[in-house]
Amino acid sequence: MNYCYQNKKSATVFYLSLLFLSLWYNVAFSQAPAYCSVPSSDCSFDDEIKNVKMGTLNNSSSGCSGNGYVDYTSTIAAPNVNRGSTVPIAVTIGPGGNDSVAVWIDYNQDGVFQSSEYSFIGGAKTNVNATINGNIIIANTALGGVTRMRVRVKFFSPSAPNNTPWTGDDACKGFQYSETEDYKVNIDASCNIPSLPTLSPDTVLCGEGAANLRVTGGH
Repeated sequence: MNYCYQNKKSATVFYLSLLFLSLWYNVAFSQAPAYCSVPSSDCSFDDEIKNVKMGTLNNSSSGCSGNGYVDYTSTIAAPNVNRGSTVPIAVTIGPGGNDSVAVWIDYNQDGVFQSSEYSFIGGAKTNVNATINGNIIIANTALGGVTRMRVRVKFFSPSAPNNTPWTGDDACKGFQYSETEDYKVNIDASCNIPSLPTLSPDTVLCGEGAANLRVTGGH
């Protein structure tokens, strides 16, 4: 028997196995997170997102889609935001009336919109296009890099089934009259916004005198 040939054959099989495992690992663990889909909804009664502005993001081409969902993550450039900062956002909605806006940003980039990643932006009762202005506080624990942001608008009325206000668990929930849009944001985690220290006296004075001021907190 040719042992040299057998050893070469075994080595080839071994290295091919390693190559297969390496490719499988890279495919299995390098894929982008698969975010939850949103059930189809009806935005034909003007319960829709007309525009989203956030930093350099300005999507004036936004509007009602056929199934109430649009994915802009591959067509709209991600705005840059700083970890720990307060970022203004403006969402123009259609004239459906009694509509409100909520936003989720996947700060830990795990592919799940959690209640801790939720921001309520505001609402409007008007029957004309209204711009809802609000702020999003980017979490101090946010991971750096590009992640997904979900913007949602829905109709609210005093009667069921449209009488439920937004909660942090509604990123993937279906609503009868609503629209959902997904975007990307790029989080700069190189520095945090500093917090201000607090000053407090160590002595209560009821007249003239001296007291020491104690500085606590801040970074």
